[in-house]
Amino acid sequence: MEQVKVRDAQEADWIALEVIFRTNRADGTEWLDSNRPKDNLREQSEGEKILVAVIRDKVVGFVAIWEPESFIHHLYVDKIHQGKGIGRKLVLEAQERSPGPMRLKCVEKNQRALDFYFGSGWREVGRGDSNEGKYLLLEYNDHPERLRIRLYRESDAERVLCIFRDVIRVRGPEQYDARQTAAWAAAADDPPSFRKRLALGFTVVAEQNGHTVGFAQLFPSDVVEMMYCDPGHSQGGIGGRLLAALEDRARSCGQIVLDTKASLLARPFFEKHGYQALGREVVTRGGVEIPRIPMRKLLPNPAPSRWAIIGNAGSGKTTLARKIAQLTGAAVVDLDTLAWAENTPTPERRPLDDTRSLLELFYSEHESWIAEGCYEDMVAGILTFDPCLVWLRTSVEACLAQCLSRGFEPHKFASPAEQNTALPALLEWVAEYPDREGPMSEAAHRALFETYRGRKHEVLPEGSAPHSC
Repeated sequence: MEQVKVRDAQEADWIALEVIFRTNRADGTEWLDSNRPKDNLREQSEGEKILVAVIRDKVVGFVAIWEPESFIHHLYVDKIHQGKGIGRKLVLEAQERSPGPMRLKCVEKNQRALDFYFGSGWREVGRGDSNEGKYLLLEYNDHPERLRIRLYRESDAERVLCIFRDVIRVRGPEQYDARQTAAWAAAADDPPSFRKRLALGFTVVAEQNGHTVGFAQLFPSDVVEMMYCDPGHSQGGIGGRLLAALEDRARSCGQIVLDTKASLLARPFFEKHGYQALGREVVTRGGVEIPRIPMRKLLPNPAPSRWAIIGNAGSGKTTLARKIAQLTGAAVVDLDTLAWAENTPTPERRPLDDTRSLLELFYSEHESWIAEGCYEDMVAGILTFDPCLVWLRTSVEACLAQCLSRGFEPHKFASPAEQNTALPALLEWVAEYPDREGPMSEAAHRALFETYRGRKHEVLPEGSAPHSC
């Protein structure tokens, strides 16, 4: 990822700041009242300290802080650059500059922001109402105690067992009777079996000033199996940090849904972090029935998936786009459907500006997307969104074979007969790929690929070595 720098805002930044602010408020915050007064960042942040995040001298995000109270008033990132850790970097810089605990208000309906803050160590300290709806007052206090999340070690077992027992002993009676709490806690009466259980899956502990204060486990990779925090530290944002570690691990394993079987005690905690109850069930431990709540959360991918695929006709662009879409859920646009004017006696390209307007509409409707086609002039504009560029250099012979075997394409032709009529001209055009000129030529694709500085992959014919970075 490109280097992100954080610095104090300058007067020259204001146009970019207003654009980021208003775009996010207008398009990215469905929980806001659309009839609210027009937003003006300069007015709303008068007297506040503003830090900006910059990539290659371009402002891509900002945080506004009322320094007398160490209060974060605004935090926004350019929609194109969301999911790259820029918001977290801005918050960390604000925290480093703060002489004491920081606070902010987050609208209750903005679950994505709440997930971000709770996962970054903030904790709820109050609630209230505002013109934008109910909000949570959050606080971050990293002075002087330092919290870190690390992998579980076998030497942690004894302390983890104590936390498990203490949580059930202290908090259990709030929701369960004596027989139920005893049956629940009995799992710790067999330390060897409990140690084996801890060694399964992905287990992490929370450590504060060298002292273990919580633990959590993901097993298998789509289930939160255990989540316990020392009762004496349950209000320090520890659970949120542990849960964030499990969710990050689940995403890295390709999971898009995370389940848990929450105790009646833990249900409010999981609901606060975006989990939804799926009903109620009873589990039997030692002959005692213990009620619990199956819960589930959809895991949004923090980094939008954006791809641009180029190559000759028949090179496999559409097939690759479909495979990526199945894995990521990204929307797919076939550039053929945008490149050509409609209702013309002979094939005619749309004006490039018109095509780009149609692409911008597509981008505005989809955070993750895949654009595939052979049009260098269209893809060049797409690269401003920093997608992963894939150049399929399938051999001409393989492209011809694919064109001969492909099925009916109703999005391009009115009938199979019309498609068959166009086939000879298509085959001739495909064969000219290495030698022709213009935006649909091999030379244009090579120049585009070689000059692009973002993520890219060159897929060569079988037996050749690919180039990627």
